[in-house]
Amino acid sequence: MNLYSYLSVAAAVRRGRSLSKATVRVILNMSSPTGNGLLDALPQNEREAILPNLKRVSFEAGQILYRSGERISNVYFPTSAVFSMVTVMHDGAGVEIDMIGCEGLVGTYLVWGAEETPHQTLCQGAGDAWGIRALSLRACIKKGGHLRLLMEHHSHVQYVCMSQFIACNRFHTLTQRCARWLLAAHDRVDRNEFSFTQDFLALMLGANRQSVSVVVARLRKAGLIRYSRGRLTIANRKGLKSAACECYQIIAGQYKRLLTSYAKTATAPD
Repeated sequence: MNLYSYLSVAAAVRRGRSLSKATVRVILNMSSPTGNGLLDALPQNEREAILPNLKRVSFEAGQILYRSGERISNVYFPTSAVFSMVTVMHDGAGVEIDMIGCEGLVGTYLVWGAEETPHQTLCQGAGDAWGIRALSLRACIKKGGHLRLLMEHHSHVQYVCMSQFIACNRFHTLTQRCARWLLAAHDRVDRNEFSFTQDFLALMLGANRQSVSVVVARLRKAGLIRYSRGRLTIANRKGLKSAACECYQIIAGQYKRLLTSYAKTATAPD
């Protein structure tokens, strides 16, 4: 199982689409998938143990989950919602340092032992997530087992990806970074068209709106995207990959290895 195949199966589950037994066995091969890669990478007995603590929560685009310095009372395992971790300066300027979808966990600082988050986290794509009280998840992690190992490894992957975001924002052009961001968002929304304003994209990229407008126009002229009135459509994903920097593949590869390494634990006999 990798990030891309997991996203495909999770999306099919959300849509209620039938999948052949062979496809499920090869790609996911588990019972009662939750739609979140971390939860579904757990062995069945551990997944069933944590399920009673989970509550499905719906989020709207732009909704703020955490503000900087706020105490973490709940954490979330996204299924269809997509979230952005943003560093916001005193003057209101900001930049995205991580994007989290159905492959991850929102509130990883809890796993590191922190009770407050140093960043702002907001919903960039409306959808659902499994919510769990921070104290409940901490108690489950203390029991050990695969959950604790998976959370620790996920924390490491998120740290590596955040470091890559920092390097990307420093060394790569705005066009490369915009293409990388669009690809990452596309991976997580399970559709070719999604909504956001250029002001929002400017915040995510740590750039001004005028510069982002120029880049969006350039990508549109190249036939890679279509954009009108806040609606963007990926027209040529292969071309967009060519326009992106290497950070897209590096970051996606980290989650691919994480989910691949734990896929076998989800299918192992108890």
